[in-house]
Amino acid sequence: MSRKAMKSRERMMAALNHREPDRIARDFGGTSTTSIHVQAHSKLKQVLGLDGGPEGFTSFYGQTVAVDPRLMDRFGSDCAVLKTNPPSTWKLRFSTDGRGYQTYADEWGVVRACPPGGYYYDVVSNPLAGAELADVERYPWPDPVDPGRFEGLAETAKNLYTDSDRCIVLFIGTSFFNHVAALMGWEDFLINLKANPPLVRSVIEHLLDFNQKQILATLDRVGKYIQVFNLFGDMTHQQGLFVSKDTSNDILIPAYRKLIGAVKNKADVKILFHICGASRFLFEELISAGVDAVNPVQVAAEGMGDTAELKRVFGDRLTFWGGGCDTQHVLPHGTTEEVRREVRRRIADLAPGGGFVFCPVHNIQAGVPPENIVAMFDELSRWDSYPIRLTDLRRSL
Repeated sequence: MSRKAMKSRERMMAALNHREPDRIARDFGGTSTTSIHVQAHSKLKQVLGLDGGPEGFTSFYGQTVAVDPRLMDRFGSDCAVLKTNPPSTWKLRFSTDGRGYQTYADEWGVVRACPPGGYYYDVVSNPLAGAELADVERYPWPDPVDPGRFEGLAETAKNLYTDSDRCIVLFIGTSFFNHVAALMGWEDFLINLKANPPLVRSVIEHLLDFNQKQILATLDRVGKYIQVFNLFGDMTHQQGLFVSKDTSNDILIPAYRKLIGAVKNKADVKILFHICGASRFLFEELISAGVDAVNPVQVAAEGMGDTAELKRVFGDRLTFWGGGCDTQHVLPHGTTEEVRREVRRRIADLAPGGGFVFCPVHNIQAGVPPENIVAMFDELSRWDSYPIRLTDLRRSL
């Protein structure tokens, strides 16, 4: 028997509170890592006969778009993203280097470059590379409460809240791992975690201060409209952790715990933590830090493929926001039937009991066939009603 239909916001909150909603909650374009590359977005719109529409990016360096609302409606997204603005002191300006790469510097002085015909902007210059403690103190840290960051933000949030019933996810780009690596360079960052911990701690402390001030000022303006706060911490790779658990628990996790505590004290929101790779190895630490949901659930990484086991061990304490379809192999390279089978498997593993938000593992990349995207969401719609038809699903695998 089908359940009474819910609004998107109600459905999402049921899922995040580990209750079964009317159907599986889903996200397409509700965060900067549940979106789609600009090229795949254009191809998908073309196949579906959608012309024009708004333009914009959720991640410029990743070239992921603010998904066309018509696509969000077509595929039933229950989420919408809210982002702060850049500061008034910074403008996006491009230049071309000697190799013909298009480059730009962000507000932190991190330089990114994209080669001709490339898909992304990768970091090529780090302002704190080779830094000592005195350099960290002298570094021109951006103003977290620059008025430009909040211009029109409250009105945008209010309109999102009143004009739709989608769950609103606030994204500010917060990270104490990726961001430190961008500022220092990966080599300096990882070496100094062991060789010079006070240096890394100093950078993290400055970032924590910056983020707390910016986030709390943002929540002062929009806190009553949002339901989820999204932060980043890609501390794991395909096979395991970038650093030891001791190092992570000593230097990194405490910063996340402080920030999460400050956010939860300020607003009644759920914490969505983005962590790629073999993130299972840090789930206990993230739960203890106050994380409510994890994304992306990278099923091709070590320890992540048995999603039924993940659900058994962590499903009563973590919401799995993702894992609906593998984006490394199946979605880009599989047949439509392989995509559909993958969707059925992950629904069977992750959906029962709530605590699941369907989306592919990560952003849909440039070369993904549009028909696979359509097949993924259409197969979800065949099986997404609660209670989940587990016997039929398993029989179909």
